[in-house]
Amino acid sequence: MRAVFETEIAALARDGLTPQEFARAKKKLLGQNAIGLQSNAGLAARCALDELYGVGFDDHLRLRADLDALTLEGVRDVARRWLLDRPSVTAVARPETEPEVES
Repeated sequence: MRAVFETEIAALARDGLTPQEFARAKKKLLGQNAIGLQSNAGLAARCALDELYGVGFDDHLRLRADLDALTLEGVRDVARRWLLDRPSVTAVARPETEPEVES
């Protein structure tokens, strides 16, 4: 499994994303953000966490502008700088034993 991740990271750093992949990723992030903010609880949680992280309670309002400012080359540069040839840790979580089936 680790080899698959390393191969994908190397491809991202080398080739970057296609314009279609990039546009689809942006749309997905915007959609997920909108879904998360549909309820009062979701909005309150987001605002509270954004304050906790120090970005301001209204950070979610800047998401579209932040995504519009991203470039394909910028994504590839980040992958090269922060993901390629960096030490990493792989964590695998699985049950210690098979779960018991209740009858």
